[in-house]
Amino acid sequence: MTTVQELIALQGVRDNNFDKFVSTIRKAPLDRRTEEFYIGKRNELVVLWQTFEKAENQIRNDPSLPQDAPYIAENLHKTVGEKFSSTMDYIEAELDKLKSVKSKPGQMTKPKSQETGSEGQAAVQWRQFYELFLETVDKQPLPNVQKMWYLKTNLSGEADKLISHLALTEDNYKTAWMLLQERYNNKRILVSTLVERILNQSTGTSSTASIKALHDTTRECMLALNNLDIDTSSDALLIQLITKKLDHTLYIRFMQSLTKPKEVSTMKELFAFLEMQFESMESIGKVATTQKGSSKTVSSIASVEDNKCNLCKTGHHPIYRCKQFLAMGESERLKWVQQRKMCTNCFKYDHVAKSCTSSNCKICSTKHNTLLHLPNKSKTSSIASNQTPVTRNDSTPVNTAAISSASVEDQKNVILATAKVIVKAANGMPGEFRAVLDSGSQVNIVTERLIKKLSLKTRDASLSIDGFGKIQRRAYHRVNVQLLSNNSEFSTDLEAFVLPTIIPAQPNHDLDISNWQIPKNIKLADPNFNTQGKIDILLGAEFYFSLTQPGTIKLNGNQPILQNTALGWIVGGLIEQTSTDVTPTALTCAIFDSETSLEQAIEKLWKLEEVESSEKVMSPL
Repeated sequence: MTTVQELIALQGVRDNNFDKFVSTIRKAPLDRRTEEFYIGKRNELVVLWQTFEKAENQIRNDPSLPQDAPYIAENLHKTVGEKFSSTMDYIEAELDKLKSVKSKPGQMTKPKSQETGSEGQAAVQWRQFYELFLETVDKQPLPNVQKMWYLKTNLSGEADKLISHLALTEDNYKTAWMLLQERYNNKRILVSTLVERILNQSTGTSSTASIKALHDTTRECMLALNNLDIDTSSDALLIQLITKKLDHTLYIRFMQSLTKPKEVSTMKELFAFLEMQFESMESIGKVATTQKGSSKTVSSIASVEDNKCNLCKTGHHPIYRCKQFLAMGESERLKWVQQRKMCTNCFKYDHVAKSCTSSNCKICSTKHNTLLHLPNKSKTSSIASNQTPVTRNDSTPVNTAAISSASVEDQKNVILATAKVIVKAANGMPGEFRAVLDSGSQVNIVTERLIKKLSLKTRDASLSIDGFGKIQRRAYHRVNVQLLSNNSEFSTDLEAFVLPTIIPAQPNHDLDISNWQIPKNIKLADPNFNTQGKIDILLGAEFYFSLTQPGTIKLNGNQPILQNTALGWIVGGLIEQTSTDVTPTALTCAIFDSETSLEQAIEKLWKLEEVESSEKVMSPL
């Protein structure tokens, strides 16, 4: 029987083999880079990862391995997992590229080297033409004279003149193709052009189009550099260069979105943040009003407030952004607003709440701002008179998704029940993801990250999902997948709605469980439940109760409860923090974006209210 130390040694060997395997894919000769090649390598990659995962589970469930063992601290599993994800993304990108060029040769885009007037742009255009022509013509079983005809009819400008003296014959094709490669296959110029394209992007990025352009251009150039065997793994340098392109507000949002702000951030985190920003901005959109031939645009994403704050007197920001205002209690905020005779609904000076056209409180639907909502409903009558509740008039189906919340008093915290599960798509592609079990949710949810990882096809849907405080998320897609357990023969078909994110990474910080007396003879549904990780699946009440099996273990003292399920033993409940644990400052309750702080969530509520008012016109994006 293999000992745990032997298994650990084998994991190191598998890590090295993983690196060699990745290298063979990225450095494969051009004539081998076919669709069949990448599909085969993708299948091999999945087998390598599954072998590594199986051994990892054996190691972590071995009772002889202490929790503070060097192998656990090094977290090789995370390192290899990141290699697996990045390589899978690379293979999928290459497959998409090959599929896109399966068009008729006569329909290829012609390079226009002469018209661009730039040597660098010509090199980029030639590279695109070269890969397209190589796959659709040069590698095809066609007579050379026919290839020569395709080549001459798909060139223009300087490239066309270079081979214009060669007649349309069988023998001239190889000569023409060689001349073009010698002229334009200039790796130095191509790399220089791609780097300049990254560096020369516009600064002050804040609009939907500019954020999307920054995301797409940077990602496209990095992938192109990787294809040229240029190392782009220096995240620390790239992060500094790219974040300089963001405007001040967007940069602050990015810093607030980091789950580990003291660690060096990665390009993966930046790409995810930018993608979330422009997708959110596109979904909210812009509201335009036209008055007497003049077009005035109200932006629901950002507004410009030129006046100095009346409270802190130190910044140029609206009152709902003032940290001093947000730090007040609800009653104190209300008193401050009323003393200055401001509208208690929109914080303007030229009208009262009764005649305000902005939307009502997002919590109780009465005529006051959400920031002024008093927990005791009987006190809300003092905010505005003659209020009438807003009746919901929405034919869209509404479902509820609720995640447990916890108190930060007395140094206590709550662990949400999580499980590592296997998700298998219709195409057979498997993947391991972390799920949270929630008996209070009427729907199942998966993230867009999961959809992209497995290249899943979704169906159109329209579902409004209500969370705590009437905060809504709308799902526009649904998906069907197979869900499998890591610890048993359990499997089921899962229909879930798709959202950008579900909840923040769980737990809200890594937990020290060295003193927990977890039985060695049980299989945990999530062996790494104490280590912070992303949540990609929410399993609602549809599965929660059917997954539960007989068996409950209460750990000693103020430690959580272990519950047996078909996915393994889940860990959840109230725990008392040790002195080494970090007191949580942000807790999970309902569906909040994992990239959104409480301050940003409040700010977003205010901006959504502002868009409905025609009283004030803000700068367009």
